[in-house]
Amino acid sequence: EVYHQSGFPVSQQAKCLQSSEERYNCLMLCLDRDRSELYERINLRTEKMLAAGWIAETQYLLAKGYNTHKGPLSALGYAEIVHYLYGRATLAETVEIIKRNTRRFAKRQLTWFRREENAVWLDHTGKSTTEMSGQISAMLEGRSICNGE
Repeated sequence: EVYHQSGFPVSQQAKCLQSSEERYNCLMLCLDRDRSELYERINLRTEKMLAAGWIAETQYLLAKGYNTHKGPLSALGYAEIVHYLYGRATLAETVEIIKRNTRRFAKRQLTWFRREENAVWLDHTGKSTTEMSGQISAMLEGRSICNGE
């Protein structure tokens, strides 16, 4: 089946994957921050998105024929807003549910990335994007993109 879909035998694909792993010097950087700071940022971002017209955007997408099963309305938070628009929840309930679901999603992401054995974790707590960029740039200085180059 792999051959019919790609036109290449599995053995050839495996060689390509192996050679690319040897060719590239990969580095996975994961940004971490204090859980309470992360959750506060999620809460603030949710409020900002709502203030910037998230509900109106959802109404527009519904009017265009999108649903919450695929496409843009399947993204985090939209289903909750659709429930609000259909009168199944108050705005206050909707906002709290979006915040809670987003915090849970962030926790699942962190759990997923913690399984990566070679990941380098950087503490982002209390640091600006500029500070983190500088720290990452300093880490990467002198590091080649490909092995042997």
